[in-house]
Amino acid sequence: MQSPQELLIEVEHQFDEVAAHLAEGDAISLAEASAILQTLSVELLQVVRLDPAQFRRVKDLRPRVKVLVARFGVVRQQLLRRAAFVEQSVNVVLCRSAEPTYNVGGAGFGGGVLQSRAFRTLVA
Repeated sequence: MQSPQELLIEVEHQFDEVAAHLAEGDAISLAEASAILQTLSVELLQVVRLDPAQFRRVKDLRPRVKVLVARFGVVRQQLLRRAAFVEQSVNVVLCRSAEPTYNVGGAGFGGGVLQSRAFRTLVA
């Protein structure tokens, strides 16, 4: 089992990888790096739970964790901006209109037959 210091260094390094892949826009590498970061974070949490006193002896622990937490917020915002950009791009490419071109009456699929009133004499 690795020491808390080594695990914290690996978590910080992997977090840098996730941030870099997000900035590049490489979705596959981002997913892989995120999975590795999650695994390392779980390992670090297990070490902390087994021996909290050992984790407290890590030099500059509190400032390093605070920096990681702040950076998580920044990366989260970047991810949300990227998701909004992708959604807008999809809307532009697919030319989605604000109003639907079907289901205007609100009946929906399977919601009943809409009469056109073209044959009013046949409608009972």
